[in-house]
Amino acid sequence: MKTLQDLAKQYRKSAAEAIYPGLPYPKYQRAPKSLLPPNPPGQESRAFSTGNLLTKFITSPQNAIDTIASKIGNGYQIVVNVSPEGAEYGRWVHFGTRRMMARPFAEIAANEPKFQQALNEFMIGESEKEVEGELEKLDDMFNKAGWKIT
Repeated sequence: MKTLQDLAKQYRKSAAEAIYPGLPYPKYQRAPKSLLPPNPPGQESRAFSTGNLLTKFITSPQNAIDTIASKIGNGYQIVVNVSPEGAEYGRWVHFGTRRMMARPFAEIAANEPKFQQALNEFMIGESEKEVEGELEKLDDMFNKAGWKIT
């Protein structure tokens, strides 16, 4: 069973993979006048020239595994900083500009199959906990009413 921390770890790993070496992202088209070579097939999300964005993304305290995922009320949230200190241009890579198409590495990570598998395992575990809690409540209600459940 996956924990929330396991889920955060996989999400951060998937986002880092989207930056380098890159993940499939068929919506991305390199500008025709770009001097850089095109990304290899299957690595269209790649946003790696110096390694600065990847390094700053991983080492940012806001993107630490303990802070990415949290439980909020009855739900959960995953939040990452796409423009960490020292690589503020990450927001332009993620959201694009008028001259550069977006490579939304945070969104790509959320749709990545390994993350989706981890999310499914986490949600199944959470669902089982919820069902067990409800069944315990029913058992208590039946016991209070004088019924013996075996």
